[in-house]
Amino acid sequence: MHEAPRLNCRVWLTTLPSKEFPVSLLQKAVKVACDKPKGIAQSMMHSFKEIEGLFDEPGLQLEARKKLLFGLCLLHSVITERARFGTLAWNLPYNFSQADLLVAARQIVELLKDSEEVSWAAVDHLVVEANYGAQINDAMDSRVLRAMVADFVSSEILADNYKFCGLKEYELPKGMKTKEDYAMLIRDFPKNDNPELFGLNEAEAIQYSLDDAIETRSMLSQLISGSSKTAHQLQENLPTKVKDMIKELPGDLSKSECMKKYPIQHAECLNSILQQEVCRYESLLNVVRSSLLSLHSALKGEVVLSKDLDEIAQSISHNIVPSLWYTHAYPSLKPLSSWMKDLEERMGFLEYWVKEGHPSKFKLSVFFNPESFLAALKQNYARKNGMNFSDVFFEYEVGAEKKSKGKLIEGLYMEGARWDRREHCLAELTSDTIPEEMPAILFTPTTTKAKPAVLLLSRHRATSVRCTSFQRAVGASLHCAASYARLAFCFPRAQARSTGCSVE
Repeated sequence: MHEAPRLNCRVWLTTLPSKEFPVSLLQKAVKVACDKPKGIAQSMMHSFKEIEGLFDEPGLQLEARKKLLFGLCLLHSVITERARFGTLAWNLPYNFSQADLLVAARQIVELLKDSEEVSWAAVDHLVVEANYGAQINDAMDSRVLRAMVADFVSSEILADNYKFCGLKEYELPKGMKTKEDYAMLIRDFPKNDNPELFGLNEAEAIQYSLDDAIETRSMLSQLISGSSKTAHQLQENLPTKVKDMIKELPGDLSKSECMKKYPIQHAECLNSILQQEVCRYESLLNVVRSSLLSLHSALKGEVVLSKDLDEIAQSISHNIVPSLWYTHAYPSLKPLSSWMKDLEERMGFLEYWVKEGHPSKFKLSVFFNPESFLAALKQNYARKNGMNFSDVFFEYEVGAEKKSKGKLIEGLYMEGARWDRREHCLAELTSDTIPEEMPAILFTPTTTKAKPAVLLLSRHRATSVRCTSFQRAVGASLHCAASYARLAFCFPRAQARSTGCSVE
């Protein structure tokens, strides 16, 4: 006998993301999602619950095992939470998961089960090389990870009242016996994370908070603009805004003049770079202009408003660069208004180069492909001196004057440190420091690889300091690799002369 359906029943359904899931059911259901824990305290408790069963397994070195598992758990939380600082944390994005923590913890337990002494070399290899380090593809990220492991999973952790990163609020007190003691310690962690635990300082934490606030404000503004009244106002102002954008577009670059004045030559690789950039900007400008003209006609009712034009209209209304333009443009995080001004400045630089000749300073941000520009400088030097391209390196001098062999490069911004213009060296950030443009840097091709200067930082510093806009372009040359104790920067040795600097 079949019962009649009960209209007041509820069904709890757990499912993976699927394109075949009925949309109608999804619209009627109450959706519950599990967000990742935010902050060291929440992340630590979540990770601790994954491995707390390993605390009670029999074996030798019980006290050392518990402290090591606790340190490993804190290391995992710091590594995952550190990613929220973006490129200041890791050069490349990594997806560390709870499985990495569980595997590393089980391996450490097995290692200590029948051993009377802790093999720290084996522990270091398991964590740095076999588990977390196996996912890291960047040499500088590997250096940062190794420095972090030395602070969270090392022989020092067995000492009484050990302070992680030297911070009082993250102290491992004496007399910790059971897993309940460690759970209580985690609950006492501060709600607001100390940036020094991540190897960062207060200035970088402030910058993260500002970026987070800007992102939240952008989301809220889009939600507000979605209201009927605000959307109607945006639609009324859109035709005027599009018309003004068309008027403000820069003029076309003279491709024929560029090819005539700067023909492709074996001895001058910069000519081909200039021709490539002119072609790329001409293609981008054609896309922007044609889409704006089509949108203007559609808003007047002369043509049909297609899906692509509607997306462009919505992006312009929200001051966002349309995705159609991005596919033909250079990488940029600027809002639309700033992006248009930046486009005008970039094309002005190329126009000056075409009409007036080689500029005294090259702005690296102008190039679609900065790597090719730097490679062209090396190639010119190699061909002129009859040597292999792989044997040519760069020497750098910040704030130098123009010399015959090198090129002055500008347009680089530094994060994670600042350039002390008085002492002419890298220095720690201060709380009121914002990412600032570096002085012009003289790139001089040479056959001698520059030996890095080293700036000694505070004890607990683990950050990647870089010229943010073009790390890929400059690569290891301008990339600063920071460990907890020192930071290497490929500048000449003479520029490491301030107090606290040394050369290795």
